[in-house]
Amino acid sequence: MSSLPSDTLVTPGALVVSVSEARDHLNLWKGDGDDEPLLDTYLESAQRRVERDTFRSLSVQTFTKTQHCFPLSQYIPLRWGPLVSVESVQYIDPDGVTQTWDSANYMIDARQPGNLWRKSSVEWPATSSDPDSVTISYTAGLAHDDPMYHSARAAVLLLLAESYENRQPVGDMANPSSGRWSTYDHLRRQLNVGGWPGAYS
Repeated sequence: MSSLPSDTLVTPGALVVSVSEARDHLNLWKGDGDDEPLLDTYLESAQRRVERDTFRSLSVQTFTKTQHCFPLSQYIPLRWGPLVSVESVQYIDPDGVTQTWDSANYMIDARQPGNLWRKSSVEWPATSSDPDSVTISYTAGLAHDDPMYHSARAAVLLLLAESYENRQPVGDMANPSSGRWSTYDHLRRQLNVGGWPGAYS
């Protein structure tokens, strides 16, 4: 999964809704385990849909951002939030050697969605002219005590119900110009990091 061509999910995180919670939400008999693979599939799909729509990582996950060179500006936006940490900043120097930039040269701004800032006392290093010469590894994801965590779980459950039995609409698909927002639309707007409306792929 990737939010933009340069920001790619490397290590997926845990699902924020369990199969047991999904059964409760769908009013399914807990003794029947035959539906567990299907519920797992729907839960995975629902969580990734919410993440794609909001650019918010619902659980702690590792991403990489690649770009051809360092920017002219002092910061690099990291598309997935909430930003937890930056693990490494690596680049290919003009001699073709991979280098790791010292973490003392930069700081992170965890405000949504998150940025890596070059300190004003240093300059970005020179890079090779090859594509994807800069690679940033970072971690992003909602903590369980984040105020948005419960909204994220609710959004996943709403999509789960629509996928499993079509019990609840997730939008006025027959009349998208009606201007009526579903419960899921309101939660998506609340969670969205990248601005309203969310981005679809």
